[in-house]
Amino acid sequence: PEDCTRRHSASNTMLALTRHGARLMKSSSVRALAGPISVHTCDETALIGAASVKRTEPKLEMGVFYPPHVPSPMEGTFSIEPIVVDGLVAKTGGGALGSPLQMIKLSPWDPTPKACKYTGLRFVSKQALEYAARTQK
Repeated sequence: PEDCTRRHSASNTMLALTRHGARLMKSSSVRALAGPISVHTCDETALIGAASVKRTEPKLEMGVFYPPHVPSPMEGTFSIEPIVVDGLVAKTGGGALGSPLQMIKLSPWDPTPKACKYTGLRFVSKQALEYAARTQK
């Protein structure tokens, strides 16, 4: 069987098989990939949240009772500063903590941290912080 995609150098066309059949396209209409991306892999087990919190009253969260000054998991996560990522993609989860693997796309212009919906860890791109610093002048 032939590959799903094959390039003809003589005619400079691309034969792409789709579910509706084969169609010919000029290679100029095919968008090239932007190149390799930098993916930041976060090791959640290496991050340590607060050992105590200023809360003086007990807290009931998700059916678990937390005495005064003992942080809940989300309070411990929120005490961790946003993680600055060199690229525009952060990869979190899928490890020992049991949360699913998440690929979080970051904006190169917006310095607002994006949070993982499972671990609560927040990420911001270095490019967005540099852009915000340049535009505030």
